[in-house]
Amino acid sequence: MFQTGRHFWPFKSNNPEHRRRFVLKVYLQFVFFLLIALFHWVLMITVLGTWTVWLVRDHSAALILAFAVGVFLFLLFSLSRQMRSLCFLNWLTTLVIVEFLVQPMALLIVPTDLLYLLAGFLIVSLVVVLFTLLAAIMPCDLTEGGIFFLILFMSVFLLGVYCIVLYSVIGLNWSFYVFAFLFAVMLLAFLMYHVQCIMGGRSTEAELADDKYAALLLFNEFVALFMLCLYWRPNMDHVPTMSICTTTSSP
Repeated sequence: MFQTGRHFWPFKSNNPEHRRRFVLKVYLQFVFFLLIALFHWVLMITVLGTWTVWLVRDHSAALILAFAVGVFLFLLFSLSRQMRSLCFLNWLTTLVIVEFLVQPMALLIVPTDLLYLLAGFLIVSLVVVLFTLLAAIMPCDLTEGGIFFLILFMSVFLLGVYCIVLYSVIGLNWSFYVFAFLFAVMLLAFLMYHVQCIMGGRSTEAELADDKYAALLLFNEFVALFMLCLYWRPNMDHVPTMSICTTTSSP
């Protein structure tokens, strides 16, 4: 299937050593963001379980607003070259974006068992690693398919709206499964596209100064895939923190 003798680092740029260093920085930062997220999510279920339940119950609107602010900051960060180039500001903005994307996940994390959370995190990590390796060694240049990805995005968007309406209004559970499958396919396609841009040697390459932006792209795609896993979480009505908060708040 793949061409024999093709190097794992398919660099054709003028500075292959700089590109290798850039790829290493991107994935180290990506892993660092994942460790931050996992640490926060485990704390939400274990040590800070009661506080997290109170936060979700009484301040869910603030969490949703924080997630929207995080998405807005990420869009601003992606459009502003000056923000990405300033040494201190780019790190500060990156960490703020990560926190604003991680903390609102409490809305989905609270009713989830710790073992199920870790299993979902592991499954998504394996999927991301598999498709990252596939994008790195495949001979097909995905960075040439800009129009294809635009058509894919529009198709998934329209079908996704249709499936969500069916799920919300009529209550057809299978429509959400169709939406989740299409959304996951689109995310993995964009993941492979971004991996090839990061590694270089293709028609489109990421700039060597945009390591934090590239790591944030990978992190956003990981979080989106992980959110789909939390839909199939077990019923956690027996969680002690839930009952504690309910009894303490009752008159």
